[in-house]
Amino acid sequence: MFGTSFAALGRLSRAAALAAILLTLALAAACGEGEAYPDAPASPAQPAASSLAQPATAAQAPAQPTTGTAAAQAAASASAQPASAPPTLRTDLEVFDLDGVQASLAQRQRVIIRTVDMEMVVDDVARAVDDVAAAARSFGGWTVSANRASTHRGTVSVRVPAQSLEDAVFEIRKVGVKVSSEKTNSQDVTDEYVDSQSRLVSLRATEQSLLALFERADDVEKALAVQERLAELQATIETILGRIRLMEETAAFSLINVTVELAPMAMGVDAGGDRTVSAGEATRFQAKFTPPSGIDSFAFTWDFGDHTPERTATRHAPTGESGGEHATETVSHAYASDEDSPYIVRLRVSGTGESGLAEGSATFRVTVKRIPTIEVFAGADRRVEQGQRAEYTASFTRSTELSNFRYTWDFGDGNAPVVGLPEPNESRVTATHVYDNFRPDPYPVTFTASADSDAGEVTGSAAFYTTVEESEGLVIAGWSAGRNFKDAFRALSAVLQVGGTILIWIITFSPIWGGALALIYGVMRLDRWLRGESAPAWAKRGRERRRRRVRPSQAPGEERRESSEE
Repeated sequence: MFGTSFAALGRLSRAAALAAILLTLALAAACGEGEAYPDAPASPAQPAASSLAQPATAAQAPAQPTTGTAAAQAAASASAQPASAPPTLRTDLEVFDLDGVQASLAQRQRVIIRTVDMEMVVDDVARAVDDVAAAARSFGGWTVSANRASTHRGTVSVRVPAQSLEDAVFEIRKVGVKVSSEKTNSQDVTDEYVDSQSRLVSLRATEQSLLALFERADDVEKALAVQERLAELQATIETILGRIRLMEETAAFSLINVTVELAPMAMGVDAGGDRTVSAGEATRFQAKFTPPSGIDSFAFTWDFGDHTPERTATRHAPTGESGGEHATETVSHAYASDEDSPYIVRLRVSGTGESGLAEGSATFRVTVKRIPTIEVFAGADRRVEQGQRAEYTASFTRSTELSNFRYTWDFGDGNAPVVGLPEPNESRVTATHVYDNFRPDPYPVTFTASADSDAGEVTGSAAFYTTVEESEGLVIAGWSAGRNFKDAFRALSAVLQVGGTILIWIITFSPIWGGALALIYGVMRLDRWLRGESAPAWAKRGRERRRRRVRPSQAPGEERRESSEE
């Protein structure tokens, strides 16, 4: 019996699916006429609201979304009919007009989900968030979420009826001082919506058939099988129904995400005036700024205008001047070429604190030029005698693009450097110097030549070492008393040093040396005694004492025997 019932159930399900499609097309042509779908959710402000647009005809352009939910209502009406009274429709596949179905689908209503993202600058973050929420309520919408954790930034998300979206956006624009950005996104879910509705109608019909089959079951095992299949089917129906409700609600009420930022306070920034630099050489940049009260955290961004990555820094320090002026940390930058000179340099300073936001900027021009260099030659390392006046000579290149040449000799002995101006058109400089003190290490000598250019000062330098030897003193026919005395003293010092070192080693290891010598001497003496070659003095003295104490009654033979025994 159940085999026949399931076959009938399959034919009934196919018929119900075809009937649902034809019903949907017929009711779509009616432009929203019919009863409301019993399971469709009512919108918070307008129960009959929907984002389904009116179909476009040949004589008019497609209209904006309206409040009719024709497809949903038609499908709901079809699903609300009992399974015992199916609609009177022909289900013969031979007479089913597929081309007509496709033509009708081309004219069906659209289900569109629209989302707007906005960023605005406001005077008061908290008040702006409240004003956006109030604007949404005035159009029948509500607040989805709001965040005012920061004093200078906040976010709020609201939903408004789709037909009032443009008016609501227009009102929300009035809340801010400036709209930084605005983006609208539209998602067409018509295909998914119609497919879900058709599947829902078909599954509803299958559900009614399973319920009827469950009531006629005469076996517990078969009833449980039908019940299990029915539970799976109902779970699928609930999933599809939830998706349909979500599409209807999100299409009926569009989402608006608004990010508000506090309007920044002005901050004075002084980065200096225009400047000229040399190509390929690092240039130091620093700026001063005066932040408003309540701003204590800063970020600095340098754009050097040559398409290199921006430099960002955060360190700063007060200058000590009145008015709370601060100075940024120094950054270095080298321009590789002068082809695109001059470059526009822009510094942006932003600060945050209890008072909100503060911003400032400065712009100046940097001209890059190919500046000639100064090549310097000062000679090789040399030796001089202590107290001897020595002459030093250096040379350098002179370019016609440079002016105001000057030089500096630094002899490295703590005396003031020798500074002077070379003669016009001269490229050689001579100076004299006396080293009064001798030291084992050489003195570093540095010669520096400087000149002025359009990009500032240009310098070149060269360095070498001077070793200062001690003075020899009195010299007679090549013989120097001082030198010989020093040599003799150095030799004596070396001998004393070696002798002292040996003595220290002997004293340090004396317990070991003494113990070893005593042990060797004792072993040698003991060996000689044992062999009878010699006896210790104490043994000899003992024998002598025993001889003197010989008793008178002792016979001469016994005395001799005692002596031999000893």
